[in-house]
Amino acid sequence: MTLPVRGAAVTAMPRPCVGFHSGSEVVNRSGSRPAALPLGRAQPDRDRHLLIGTARIGRLCLRITIQFRQKSSGNRLMSEIRLNVPLLAQSRTMSCWYAAVCMVNYYWEAGPRLGLPRVFEANSGISPAQHRELARNENLAQLNSASHEFTASSLIATVRQYGPIWADGDWYGVAHIIVVTGASTEGDGGGTVFLNDPDGGVAREGTIEWFNRERWRGGMMVRDPRSRGSHTPH
Repeated sequence: MTLPVRGAAVTAMPRPCVGFHSGSEVVNRSGSRPAALPLGRAQPDRDRHLLIGTARIGRLCLRITIQFRQKSSGNRLMSEIRLNVPLLAQSRTMSCWYAAVCMVNYYWEAGPRLGLPRVFEANSGISPAQHRELARNENLAQLNSASHEFTASSLIATVRQYGPIWADGDWYGVAHIIVVTGASTEGDGGGTVFLNDPDGGVAREGTIEWFNRERWRGGMMVRDPRSRGSHTPH
């Protein structure tokens, strides 16, 4: 299932992680593109919203804060959303894809994740051809983002609708997976993207321009809305 999109770059030391990429959108074995979810639509101006909830992982109780706000900045109206997504560091050199899956799904629910056991054990990274299997195992859906040039507003709307985004790309000079946790219209380069980086399990920021340049087209997935339960990010 594929979902539609709603309507200074970060620098770091390069490191190995994913290991494979095609530079194009993901296709299935027959060569056709699987159905995708539409991207989020930018919403009309609104006041700040702050939603607070809790999620339990074992004995750990996490506080979840979801923020969408708009405020005046000179003659401009600033919009922003930041999700409180659990930070998790990858445990192996080529397991960023698995840590990112855990972060996306821990936002929605507690519990162990299946991932792709043989790929994790081999520590060989994940290829675009394996995205569909990962999506099936982890209740993910592909975003219809291959031909879309994100603006801060469309990324804000997509995060508002679908929650955190598993995003494949050459983010820091090598193949790597990150988790998009929000965006803002503030900042140079078209605005700011907020992300969780499995390399070290740290929060980072980048520009929208950088995000569009480095992401792999068709390599963005979110939790399938049909499997999310009652917790929603808006």
